[in-house]
Amino acid sequence: MLSLIVAIDSNYLIGNNNSLPWNIPEDLKLFKEITENNIVVMGRKTFESIGKPLPNRLNIVLSRSMNFSAPNLITINTISNLFKLIEFISNILKKNVFIIGGYSLYSIFLPLIDELHISVIEGKFLGTHFFRELAQLDFTKFNAITLKKFDNFIYYHYKKI
Repeated sequence: MLSLIVAIDSNYLIGNNNSLPWNIPEDLKLFKEITENNIVVMGRKTFESIGKPLPNRLNIVLSRSMNFSAPNLITINTISNLFKLIEFISNILKKNVFIIGGYSLYSIFLPLIDELHISVIEGKFLGTHFFRELAQLDFTKFNAITLKKFDNFIYYHYKKI
């Protein structure tokens, strides 16, 4: 199953100069619970903002640079190779694949997503990267599975019909 997990504010902001515009430990805990023991796919800048591979997950990083590598992760340098790898590994490991950012990967994978995990952060923040394509998604093609309110955000979980 191909899933997308994202935190946005009310303006679809997702980042500020390669970091999160907010600090909400409860959302990070939820992210960990959802993605742990699965496969996470991210762009190089997202990986660099995290600073290390996420533990208890197979980490795949897409980077245009042929020279980029880091211990304990798989680096892929083209989208076509990434699609092939995701299909191959997810079938063998029987794990969910989570697209965890950044913006370019979200945009590429959004039409292919089977499942959405969206944390809507309360308020409007300053930042540099938005995921406004999410607002254009036809949510009638998804079933709402979970809506859970937290102190600073609301979590939505959708599955494609």
